Amino acid sequence: MLKFISVNKQFGDITALEDVNFRIDDGEFVFLTGPSGAGKTTLLKLLIREFAPTSGEIYYGDWAVHELRKKEIPHLRQSIGSVFQDFQLLDQRTVRENVQVALAVKNIPKHEWNDRVEHVLKLVGLGDRIDLFPSQLSGGELQRAVIARALVVNPDLIFADEPTGNLDWETTAQIMELLEKINQEGKTIIVTTHNKEVVDKMKKRVIELKGGKVVHDSHPKDLKSPDAEAKEDKEKVKEENTEK
Repeated sequence: MLKFISVNKQFGDITALEDVNFRIDDGEFVFLTGPSGAGKTTLLKLLIREFAPTSGEIYYGDWAVHELRKKEIPHLRQSIGSVFQDFQLLDQRTVRENVQVALAVKNIPKHEWNDRVEHVLKLVGLGDRIDLFPSQLSGGELQRAVIARALVVNPDLIFADEPTGNLDWETTAQIMELLEKINQEGKTIIVTTHNKEVVDKMKKRVIELKGGKVVHDSHPKDLKSPDAEAKEDKEKVKEENTEK
């Protein structure tokens, strides 16, 4: 479970986040939306304690993130899978080696590396790209490699920051389908995006930020499936015809 309670973040005279409150339960799939500068990336950086909130409280599982001591921060980050728009892969290392970096950082025994790496790369559809370098991959394949690196340490939560920002629509759809598949296996997924088409198609909970504030939070129970919407439209037409 993740909770933000009255969280504020200021950088000098600039207010990046103001009185942010929300709770995300284990296993949810949530979109964080809003225009550029709304505070989406700031929120991610607060979660991984790149910096502390100016005020307020942040809880993730058993972690009181806002109170963490410096030596505890690496352990927190190892429990969260982060996926960034700019990939952050090492150019001189193969896909296999890039994914292995995450295992090395978490001190996973080396005898487990091959099985773990091969499993996650097969899961994301890169089983036949394992020994290629980043320069030999397409944009969609690069993003899949980043997702594999996040998954390999078996985190409970994956936070993807604009994971489809540089991708075409077909590849975007494939990446979102992959994230939904991962979510169905029990992982909590949080995706920041300004792509309204993606949000509308996925029918997931949406937390909307504007000017650093939460201006809208739609829970899954408030969302309607395409079938339900179609049924509702038919009922409306039927009522209108009856009135006539």
